Amino acid sequence: MSRFIKLTDMILNIRHVTRILIKHDKYKIYMGERIDTYDYHDNIEICAKNRPIDYMIVKKWIDKCDKV
Repeated sequence: MSRFIKLTDMILNIRHVTRILIKHDKYKIYMGERIDTYDYHDNIEICAKNRPIDYMIVKKWIDKCDKV
């Protein structure tokens, strides 16, 4: 299984994902153990309306987690 998820403007290391809040049309990904120096927040919000491609990528990843 891949350790990274490639989105439109970033690549996420899934080892740093602590939890995901699933709503009807959005995912809120909470990140932990931040060791980088970039100016990112500790969470990433992916909305189906604003970022449909990224939303589908995360949805497929979550669906795969269900099957394992």
